[in-house]
Amino acid sequence: MLEEFAELLWDGAWRIAVLSAMLGALLWGWFVFTLSPVQSFYFPAYVASSLHIVNGPEPDQVAWLVKTKPKKEMDIADAGDVTPAAQGSVPFVLSPQALQQGWTGVRILRSAAYQAGSQQPFLQHNFFGGRSLGSLLLPPMEVLALPLFLWGSFVRWRSKRERKPSWVWVNGEWVDELPSWASDVKDFSR
Repeated sequence: MLEEFAELLWDGAWRIAVLSAMLGALLWGWFVFTLSPVQSFYFPAYVASSLHIVNGPEPDQVAWLVKTKPKKEMDIADAGDVTPAAQGSVPFVLSPQALQQGWTGVRILRSAAYQAGSQQPFLQHNFFGGRSLGSLLLPPMEVLALPLFLWGSFVRWRSKRERKPSWVWVNGEWVDELPSWASDVKDFSR
């Protein structure tokens, strides 16, 4: 009995590991290939701000990416203002368009605390095209649904194939077990 339990546990463990790896790879691919660099930068703050109902009254922490001019003038940088940097302490550099407008640098401000959920509308409107967190995460979940469905169908097919038929037609009615006189009848269903 202990061996059967261990086998069942191992069978479930590898399935969970495969599903976790699939989900992780899918979300990583979506994060890297779908989101812009600025969206990737603000994504953790957007998730935390969007889930303020779950997190409770804990304040939102947002570190703003700003473009700077001389005389300490600064403004929040958007996707058109910055491009990814190859190296440096700030992962962005100014775009040619921002340089033409007179901006001279890019900084990341120290993380500031805001009332729970208060920054979600601003982040949603300015950096995520007005898309809610649910609609943003829906495409990768839809892509994950197909392999999960196919895998579940395969597991169900395999388990049915290994099982003996549980319902049979005997003397004009369906029964869930073969009668004792039919126990030596061979199963030709395979």
